[in-house]
Amino acid sequence: MITVIGESLVDIISDPRRPGGIQAHPGGSPLNVAVGVAWLGLATNLVTHYADDPHGHMVEEHMSANGVTAIRGGSARTSTAIATLGPDGGATYAFDISWDINGAALPALEAVQDSKHVHTGSIAAVLGPGDQATYGLLEAARERATISFDPTLADTVGAGDSFMAALISGLNQLAALGAGGRQRLQSLSHDELHTLAAYANGAAAITCSRPGANPPHSAELGLLSVPSRTQ
Repeated sequence: MITVIGESLVDIISDPRRPGGIQAHPGGSPLNVAVGVAWLGLATNLVTHYADDPHGHMVEEHMSANGVTAIRGGSARTSTAIATLGPDGGATYAFDISWDINGAALPALEAVQDSKHVHTGSIAAVLGPGDQATYGLLEAARERATISFDPTLADTVGAGDSFMAALISGLNQLAALGAGGRQRLQSLSHDELHTLAAYANGAAAITCSRPGANPPHSAELGLLSVPSRTQ
């Protein structure tokens, strides 16, 4: 089991150059990572926030359709990221992000304690009031799980999220996740690290080759080609 902790939102793109003008798509880096991990064949939870509103229904349907189990808290409206495109294609952005997982403490705690790996990002770690709950969940996960942190730099097509999802999948294939995998993680060879990076880069490249934050399925990416370990 993999558990991701972080925001889910709706990307709203306003483009006056196109018919209809406005498009809306579920997004957010942690949501994209969770979908990417699930598409690569790992059971995945997302501890997140969204409301019982039209945007929240869009997020929930997206997770359900892509094999991600939602653990939902908070009561504020669903977060949004609005991109307004100008005549030259340049964009200006406006973010309305809420991060509150109050009410999901018990199922979230059970999820991280049952997971071999827990992943989170910068918004969940710094934005109140949910930041302290995030820290508590990471602390609870430390005994049993490996943990990854994504600083969530700008990534317009989700390629970085696909990279992270494939990195987690690759480490799982190398038996380097979870408390039992820490020694294996520390002993990965240069060749194994190179192969792992190439595998994750391949996932990002597939995402860049098509519209949207659309990560590869396991059938597209294949398995990690693990080099033979030499003594």
